[in-house]
Amino acid sequence: MVGLLLRILRLMVLAVLPSLAAATGYAAAQARLEIERSDPNLTSMLAIDRPLYVAVRYRSDVPVRLRAEPYYRNEKVEDGLMSNPTVLYPPGSGAGLAWLAFWKQARVDRVDIVAYDEQWNRVGVRSFEASLRWTEDVLGRPATPSWVGKLRQYEAELAARYVPATGGALWDRLASALTLFTFAALPLYLVLQPLAFSRLAGNWRKAAMAPLLFTGPAAGYAAFALAAGSNLWPIVLILVAPFAVVYLAGLFAAQHYVSSH
Repeated sequence: MVGLLLRILRLMVLAVLPSLAAATGYAAAQARLEIERSDPNLTSMLAIDRPLYVAVRYRSDVPVRLRAEPYYRNEKVEDGLMSNPTVLYPPGSGAGLAWLAFWKQARVDRVDIVAYDEQWNRVGVRSFEASLRWTEDVLGRPATPSWVGKLRQYEAELAARYVPATGGALWDRLASALTLFTFAALPLYLVLQPLAFSRLAGNWRKAAMAPLLFTGPAAGYAAFALAAGSNLWPIVLILVAPFAVVYLAGLFAAQHYVSSH
């Protein structure tokens, strides 16, 4: 009888251990988050499309992605929202960049700094009261602080050397590759477009001019936005460049195939 009870007790312990391990792992994965600084502060009026930059100080046992998520009266504000692409910051203690902006008028009374792990599970959140308003009544956009430039450079370095964890979801791998491609597409396009003009001839050269139908107006918009003082002046070029790069790369491949057969 005693032996049977001990066996049952042993089976119960073995059944509970995985749950305890999962709970312990989840607790260990929790990230601690602080706002190190922001530009402007969290009680400000901002021009349309001016970003709120947030330097986030984090401590985490797992790699994390950092986002700033806006709320107004306990509802997430998504209409007109623009926010930073995410990179995976290394575990331990460090600082990362999160930003958000609106291309239309908006009000925000709370900003949540949220940390996600590599599989987009939320592993930390910290809420901060705010009084932010994006409005057309505000004119002029101050220069981007130097600390933002340093954190952006750090982001680019992390994106360039990021390797997805073995056995990660296919979507995570694809998202990471797309993030890296987005960072690289604009400089790649600036190389490929003149290269296509100089290397191709005849109808191939005419076909190579097609991306200019989109990148030309995008460049004009970027120049106008830069002259107006917008901090997001290159955003349209960044969004258009990946499509132009794919098109030109395909055109080079097609021309090479035709000429070799």
